[in-house]
Amino acid sequence: MDNWLKYNKLSLNYSKTQYMLFTKQNKYIDTNFNVQINNHLLSRIECVKYLGVIIDDKLFWKPHITLVKQQVSEESGIICKLRHYIPFRSIKTVYYNIVYLHLRYAITSWCSSSFSTHNTLNNQLLRIMTFSKFNSNICKLYKDTQILTIDRIFKLEISKLMYKIKFRLVPKQCTELFTKIEDIHSYHTRRQQSSIECVIPQTRLKIAQKSFTYTRIE
Repeated sequence: MDNWLKYNKLSLNYSKTQYMLFTKQNKYIDTNFNVQINNHLLSRIECVKYLGVIIDDKLFWKPHITLVKQQVSEESGIICKLRHYIPFRSIKTVYYNIVYLHLRYAITSWCSSSFSTHNTLNNQLLRIMTFSKFNSNICKLYKDTQILTIDRIFKLEISKLMYKIKFRLVPKQCTELFTKIEDIHSYHTRRQQSSIECVIPQTRLKIAQKSFTYTRIE
């Protein structure tokens, strides 16, 4: 790394340089080692914020989910006050401008499971927006207001992403993550005739079933 920096005439701020070691849950990793660049010892971190997304070393996304909940909770106070002065149509516009953008941003990465847990805060906010009781039928509220639940937002963003991958509107590295059925065999199977056209990776681990290449096809 140090030689590459020198060759390209670049400098590195060692005080701001850290490293992260990705591991599985409850798996012991011998961390009795040091990472150095040009005799500068680097510190290890468990999570990092990159482009507004908090990535943790277990890829559980718990720190980022906590951040999203905090952001939605803060914006809920604004909606709670505005609902008394403007009509619901305007409240809905405010919701999409200050809340929905937090929910949909990078949702294809951090929201691959536990939709009921993620929906809790959004359910509460929807009841606030409509002046509904805490025990009102939340499914009816979503239907009447035509606001998407977290799982539907997730599926919508996945559909957009897979559309871009299918028609090669994303970098080549993304399309290479998937294997098309026609690249394996030429038999006319039900999946080959469907709109998916990709092979679902074979895996028995639940954590692997939350991966990018599995959930996007399934």
